[in-house]
Amino acid sequence: MADPGHINIINQIQKELDQLNEEWVDAEHGRLKANSCYHFETDPPHILFNLNCPPDLQDRLKNILSKYTGDYESHSFRD
Repeated sequence: MADPGHINIINQIQKELDQLNEEWVDAEHGRLKANSCYHFETDPPHILFNLNCPPDLQDRLKNILSKYTGDYESHSFRD
């Protein structure tokens, strides 16, 4: 059975990510929706960044994750 505390943390992170995903961000080759350049994994909570993810957006995503987890893992991968 899943830990209720873990589920609550995931829900809080997802809520903030959903708000961020409504925004357009400037990238090297134009503007894009925030969620088009990263992927959120839940076990354990971490974010995978595409190569097109701007550094300022990466920082915002890391801040959201670290607010709830105290630490984060992130990796880059090619689109």
